[in-house]
Amino acid sequence: MRLLFVIRALVRVWRAWRSDQLWLKVLSDECHRLGGVYVKFLQHLASTELMAQVYAASGYRLDAFDNVAVEPIDVAEILRQELGNKASQIVVEEDQPFATGSFAQVYHCCLVDCPSNRYILKILRSSVVRHLNFDLAVLHFCCWVGQFMLKNDIFPLVKIADEFIKTTKRETDYQRELITAQAIREYFAHRTDKVVVPETLVEYSTRRILVQECIEGLPLTEVVEQAQTGGDTYRFVKDQLGSDMQQQLVTVGSEFLIAILRADVIMADPHPGNIYLLRDNKVALIDFGLAVAAPRHRASFYHVIVQYRALYEDRADMGLLALAMLAFYDHTLYQALDVIAKDRSLARGIYEYAHTLIQSTTSTFAANRQITQLFLSELNAGNRFAIKVDSANIMLQRGLYHYLAAARLACGDAYRRTRYWQIVHDALELAEVHANSHGVSEVVHSSPMSIELAQEIVMDWMSKVAERDRTAYTMLLQKGELA
Repeated sequence: MRLLFVIRALVRVWRAWRSDQLWLKVLSDECHRLGGVYVKFLQHLASTELMAQVYAASGYRLDAFDNVAVEPIDVAEILRQELGNKASQIVVEEDQPFATGSFAQVYHCCLVDCPSNRYILKILRSSVVRHLNFDLAVLHFCCWVGQFMLKNDIFPLVKIADEFIKTTKRETDYQRELITAQAIREYFAHRTDKVVVPETLVEYSTRRILVQECIEGLPLTEVVEQAQTGGDTYRFVKDQLGSDMQQQLVTVGSEFLIAILRADVIMADPHPGNIYLLRDNKVALIDFGLAVAAPRHRASFYHVIVQYRALYEDRADMGLLALAMLAFYDHTLYQALDVIAKDRSLARGIYEYAHTLIQSTTSTFAANRQITQLFLSELNAGNRFAIKVDSANIMLQRGLYHYLAAARLACGDAYRRTRYWQIVHDALELAEVHANSHGVSEVVHSSPMSIELAQEIVMDWMSKVAERDRTAYTMLLQKGELA
């Protein structure tokens, strides 16, 4: 039966697309109808700059982060199954959840032994338990078909699907989330008192349920709702909490970036539903099911931060931006270029070509401070530089998209070029200053690459560049003296 529902959904989306109807709305409706993995996929679409442009052009507003429909769950029975005799210690306050997500429903509760303390009970949806493996297999197949049809190699869709399956299985295993939440809580306890992470009760948490300290604050989703009705969200937060939303969103952004540069585990899902604004300009992060390990090459990400900040200050060097993005996206290729050309002539060729490209055209993406689209759609249009993106870095990029979308939505479209831009600039500046003061410590140090391996990687790369952009190939050939 599930297979029939999925096929029906695919047919409806395809028909809407073929008939020039509002297919994005149909896609949204069908994903919400299927629930679980498909809603999570929809949230991923909503968080990217590229899809934000597509949705804006269509005139349709994607409500991917709104509450998902409630699913009937026998809470008492699940507690008995998961906790046995300890289930009697948990008192659930209401029959209906106060929050619903793509994978879970959340209830208020307290413990018999300490009734004055309020907690939340997070329960994995029964439908997710039943359909998870099937739905992930369907998404993997769709990505395989998409990669074959689109001939897309900068974002290897099958590898992305593999990474999504891995992270989704982690996200639906609350014992793993427990470990992640404890690690992130410990990190921020030593890092700053401006970011609050709820305590998780180990003795009442299993693979299917999670009991955490209840955060009393203002969900960022409520702020987004105010912005969408045209309200002044800065005033709204000030009236509700007495806090400065500008400073709070800067804190979320800067601490996310700093965590990438120094933490062992990074919370990779800072969308509006996972951010709470508190009093005293503090913020709280919830839901740590989606997390990634630190990038293997933090210095590459640091240079992306430097160039991103420069873009916001209208002093970006497009050549350095191209090299920074290359080093971050495809560090193996960057390392090979460094080995085979110690005079950095090949890198210099990329630098000069990037300058030529941007100077010969007016960049809308640069004007709109969209660094990823600037790189993908202009500097590396058509993947002229034959870059293959590391799947772990894709997850970090997705986390950055989530934060940028959260900040942009909270400010409102009317303040995109003022409040929103200032928030992002200040977050980048704080992260860069922190790195300059404390340094960037790599998690692992790359082993030296042999000249033979470097030559093999670079020659294969050059052949792919030749197929995509003869001008770029010729310039690189001249600079690298590989003829």
